[in-house]
Amino acid sequence: MFKKRAVVFIENGKEKEVFSVCEDIKKRDKSFDFLPLKKSILLYDRSKDRLHKRAMWMVKKVKGVKGYTVL
Repeated sequence: MFKKRAVVFIENGKEKEVFSVCEDIKKRDKSFDFLPLKKSILLYDRSKDRLHKRAMWMVKKVKGVKGYTVL
């Protein structure tokens, strides 16, 4: 069961691109899951460290992601 969560914030109009990146990650990594929301994505993972790394990677590498916070 996924216990750790992070919210990734998305710029206006970039939702589809970010959602497709998350779909690709989910296909490769079974420990990762996400829930698309209107202007953000809720990420789930078993490891808090891996969740930080994944969210930080998305902020740096994925166009349209403007920040994140871990809950």
